[in-house]
Amino acid sequence: MEKLRSRKFWLALLGALAPYVFQAITGEIDAEKAYQASAAIIGSYLFGQSYVDGQKEKTDAPPQD
Repeated sequence: MEKLRSRKFWLALLGALAPYVFQAITGEIDAEKAYQASAAIIGSYLFGQSYVDGQKEKTDAPPQD
């Protein structure tokens, strides 16, 4: 539920939908290019969030002797 309050999540979602909306309104880009743009945005979000979660795990882990 915490992810639904994340600005990064909402911006990634809007960014993923934007190419489809732009394609539907103007028709200047084809559906395949809209799909590729959305996939790139979603992939970037996933990789970025994985990195942030990994860094959080490092800082939350107890020090090893």
